[in-house]
Amino acid sequence: MVILRMIHILSSVVWAGAVFFLTAVLQPAIAGGGPEAGRFMQRLASQSRFRLVMAIAPMLTVLSGLVLYGRVSAGFQNAWITSGAGLSLTVGALATLLTFVVFGVFQRPVAARLQVLGGEVQRSGGSPTGAQAAEMQVLQRRMRQTMWWATLLFDRHCPGDVRRAVHPTLRISISPTSSG
Repeated sequence: MVILRMIHILSSVVWAGAVFFLTAVLQPAIAGGGPEAGRFMQRLASQSRFRLVMAIAPMLTVLSGLVLYGRVSAGFQNAWITSGAGLSLTVGALATLLTFVVFGVFQRPVAARLQVLGGEVQRSGGSPTGAQAAEMQVLQRRMRQTMWWATLLFDRHCPGDVRRAVHPTLRISISPTSSG
């Protein structure tokens, strides 16, 4: 049980930390970076372990969380789930599952398409065509919005001390419609 908790906590920290960093720091910095920013994001997505980490950490978080939730609730007993502690963990679990779905349904396809477009642009000499630039702008806006929603969901199920430590930065840096 201790090992399972450690896996859950560490994978949660990696996943939430990456989302907070991307949303509050990296995306605003990249927004005005032009072609160099695009090349950096292309390298981050294709030549680093970031994509692998962002695939494994959420899965470990959700799977270990479900097992822990099942154990602590004595097999998903309604009496425990509707208790104070049960409701608190249930809200956190639902927010985590919703975040997982948001990433799987919205973020992953957008990131994959951006990676394909970035590769096409690099192969054609480094400057996107008008159509490619327009599509990239739409996809980048969708990605910012998805990250914003994921950050809000994480904010709802992070422990209070983490939320208080990170939240002032996020309030300043995040807007679902801003370019940064």
